[in-house]
Amino acid sequence: MNTLSEIKSLFHPKPAQGLRPNGSEYICKRWPDHSFTIGKSQPVKHDKGNHPLDGISKDGFGTAYTPREPEVDLNGERLFELAQKFEAAGLENEAYLVGQAAGNAIANEGDGLNETMGLSVATNYHKRTRKGLKGITPQGKRMVRSCAAILEDKYGRECITFGTATLPPLLAEEIVMVCNSWSDLTRKFFQELRRLLQRRGLSTDFVYVTEIQEKRFDRWGQVYPHLHWLMQGRLSRRSHWLIKPEEIKEIWERLLTNLLARPIDCSAATRIEEPRKSLRAEMGKYMSKGGSAVKKIIEAGKADLLPSTYWSASLDLRREVKEAIVIISGDACLEFIDSLESLQRQGILKYRKIMHQFEDGFEICLGFVGFFLDRALQKVLTA
Repeated sequence: MNTLSEIKSLFHPKPAQGLRPNGSEYICKRWPDHSFTIGKSQPVKHDKGNHPLDGISKDGFGTAYTPREPEVDLNGERLFELAQKFEAAGLENEAYLVGQAAGNAIANEGDGLNETMGLSVATNYHKRTRKGLKGITPQGKRMVRSCAAILEDKYGRECITFGTATLPPLLAEEIVMVCNSWSDLTRKFFQELRRLLQRRGLSTDFVYVTEIQEKRFDRWGQVYPHLHWLMQGRLSRRSHWLIKPEEIKEIWERLLTNLLARPIDCSAATRIEEPRKSLRAEMGKYMSKGGSAVKKIIEAGKADLLPSTYWSASLDLRREVKEAIVIISGDACLEFIDSLESLQRQGILKYRKIMHQFEDGFEICLGFVGFFLDRALQKVLTA
């Protein structure tokens, strides 16, 4: 596999959706941003007959419910077992509520009282690892770059707007409020942005990343998140830009003002411009920044101020990415793996192995990650 035509025939046509290799053979995914991942597929899971929520049904919309009112049981151990069953079934809210009842029952056992004493061990029962403590994940980075690639392919780089929204100087308690409300703040911002795009006859697709300002944290110990996003800004390279900077400023300013209950000046906090380079490179630059800041913030005891997610995109755009992923498996995938070293020497791609080292020093290769370099090859793959 040393020619462009051979590689094109390998990745085209796209296999039918829903097919999954059996066993643990290697599969390769080529993403719309021309990166690829290779790993072993997970073996098909078989029903082991362990059904922790026997007797609990689901309605036609997938919502769990019990067909009759359960009997009240104040036995702490039995309630605790039930909470574990709810958790195993993915019913987190029910697991937490039953876990609270279990904790109260255990705390009251032996005193002859049935009323709640307010002493509950259930708050420690349902522990969840907080999201966002490792920054943006490799999967998230691939999704963002792929979203950017699709926007560039559909509308052209000359018609895409690159936006930035930062935070103006705020009081310490206001920074905490913004950080704790970051998910809701960004959701409302892009809801209004999509309405504005729709009114102007533009695509409502977007992709954004959240970046932590590392220099600001190093100097003053402040956690200041801000946004970078891509969206369509005009219909053609010869038409006028349809989204004005002052409109973005007005939306961001109004949302911050409503949140903090005082007038906020965002005259220097927002910016929209035409990207100067590849959209994938433009977004990739900001995804690579701020990673060390996350670690510093955690070490400083301010992990609760970190965002729970560092990227998002419109639902339609994410669906397009998933539909554009090309999957190869079996002998074709093994042939591609055997050609990796040769293709890298030719300057067509770059790759590296994903290794895992055991405690005794033994290493195994779990898979490969890489990306195509040759522009001619990229044109062939997208043809």
